[in-house]
Amino acid sequence: MKHIFEGLRTLTIGTHGIAHLVGIIRAWEHLYGAFPSLTETLTIIVHDWGYLVTGLTGPQEDQHPALGASIASLWGQKTLAAGHSKGYAGGVEKTSRLYLPDKVWMAFVPEWVFVLTSFVDFGDSREESRVWIDQANAKLQ
Repeated sequence: MKHIFEGLRTLTIGTHGIAHLVGIIRAWEHLYGAFPSLTETLTIIVHDWGYLVTGLTGPQEDQHPALGASIASLWGQKTLAAGHSKGYAGGVEKTSRLYLPDKVWMAFVPEWVFVLTSFVDFGDSREESRVWIDQANAKLQ
């Protein structure tokens, strides 16, 4: 039951909520020069829904892409969802075009938004959140 509450929190007001989705779409446009297609956008929306099953932390966390990949397979985007996580994709599938936008999204939303969502999920301070933002910016260099 803890996983469901953790998953609901992160998918609504935490680091995998609306700000995450907006940041990914903005990062996608920046990295690839175009907005994601309809099926790619739907996949972006569902790619982290597995946190409802696995929770945000713990031994099952690496398996969180499975649910989103299963849903995205309905419109032919299983690989896009599954490949957003190296932990899940490793040895099974290569990382997908969703991998990098998913890892740098926090550089594409206002800093205070990421700081707030990171605090909600992990209790991170502004300084700890800033480390994530700096790492995202370094990946974009």
